[in-house]
Amino acid sequence: MTSDELHELCARICRVTASDVVEVAAALGLPGDVVEDSRDIALLVPPTPGARRVVLGRYEGAFTDLGIVLSSRALTLADLDRRFGPGERLPRRDPDRPYKIAYRVELAGAPFSCALYAVIADVTELPHARTVVTELNLRRDARD
Repeated sequence: MTSDELHELCARICRVTASDVVEVAAALGLPGDVVEDSRDIALLVPPTPGARRVVLGRYEGAFTDLGIVLSSRALTLADLDRRFGPGERLPRRDPDRPYKIAYRVELAGAPFSCALYAVIADVTELPHARTVVTELNLRRDARD
């Protein structure tokens, strides 16, 4: 998954108004079947190319976020910073938790915005430009 593909996915999340995860997956252009896993999540089977796992999250039955565990180590923070602008490093609650870098996508006229969280599994060094992103979470937020 490239930073351009990821940006397009964030833009689609900003525009899609469906709340059912099956409808959201179709609107986002995600190939595969949506399979129920629990009350709060559904899985995309098979996962999209470049991902080991894709999870569609929901709250009270309505779509909330898209979680992606990447299968390659190709996406770096430099890639995301070039496409989305500088990210904001979020504070960690304890030293064993992964680092998270936040980005935001807002489109004029879109009913939602999208918060993108890049997760860094390596907790031994501070994130830098060449740090590899291992997971992504794309959260759909209501516009203010």
